[in-house]
Amino acid sequence: PGALVLTGVVRKLPAARAVKMGADVLILDDGFQHLAMQRDLDLVLFNGDTLAGNSRVFPGGDLREPVKALHRCDAFVLTGIHEKNRERAGKFRELLQEKFPAKPVFTSQYRAAALIEQDAAGARVEVGLDALARHACYGFCGIARPESFRQTLDASAIEVVGFESLPDHHIYKAGEVHQLIRRAKKAAATCLLCTEKDLVKLQGIDPGLPLYALSMVMEANQELDDFIISRLAEKIELTKK
Repeated sequence: PGALVLTGVVRKLPAARAVKMGADVLILDDGFQHLAMQRDLDLVLFNGDTLAGNSRVFPGGDLREPVKALHRCDAFVLTGIHEKNRERAGKFRELLQEKFPAKPVFTSQYRAAALIEQDAAGARVEVGLDALARHACYGFCGIARPESFRQTLDASAIEVVGFESLPDHHIYKAGEVHQLIRRAKKAAATCLLCTEKDLVKLQGIDPGLPLYALSMVMEANQELDDFIISRLAEKIELTKK
């Protein structure tokens, strides 16, 4: 809350704008390959389900740069760790530590924290997860990895009577939502459940059923927080000298 969020293809332009707007710390999302901007700290993230994939560069694989580029980073973070991928992620962590012994490897996981209920006018209210205890949910999402959302629903012991995935960054049209609602009702669903990313695109559309989004939080090692704070403190001291 209170953070400025700016976007732009040429990263230096929103970065400069953020500084003019009063920001004194810049966090660049998906910016490891944007070498035109000087960074004080580089974190490379690997999803716990896909990890490095086939270790090939896009479009032949998931990597944005060759593996040798990882020497530029300061640390690794394995994200989305859960029971099904924990063992494989642990072996990958050992591999990173073997190949890059000077760079720490941290882990994190996502947890459903609450529900956001949205009415047809777009008004939102946060409610507890127990609000779904009386519902049969029809889940849907338009995100890059829809299977992760489905896994979250399963892990949360939410009753799901139907689920469908749409393309990432999907823009919802009224007619399309009405078709979705018909499929949900046919499955005997009593509510619709999506991600917060999807919820913001459904303002002004009356779903005809209670509409909720899962509010997620990321839980990471305390060591990751300590590492980031200590490294930034070092940079601050250097700038003072």
